[in-house]
Amino acid sequence: MSFQKGPTFKRPMEISIDAATSEIVVRYTDEHGKQQIVMDHLNLTSDVSNGLLLTLLKNIQPSTPKTTVSYLVATPKPRIVQLVITPGGEAAFSTGSSKH
Repeated sequence: MSFQKGPTFKRPMEISIDAATSEIVVRYTDEHGKQQIVMDHLNLTSDVSNGLLLTLLKNIQPSTPKTTVSYLVATPKPRIVQLVITPGGEAAFSTGSSKH
């Protein structure tokens, strides 16, 4: 289950994915403040990365030129998009007085 709410998102949204049945349920509030529910069935591939994206990013080797994974998005109609992840080099940053 995934939640989107706050000032960044135009409309609050909750997305539920049942991987066993490939059923997706999207609950959102429309522009009139009314609760809407969209139910859909999508053929989910084995590389759907919802809920795992940060773990995947941590485990991609910097020498890997390109990694492509599927990601389920709702706008509010659910659909599968391909995320292409490529290395972007290194940048210095600091935490307090520590530089990395």
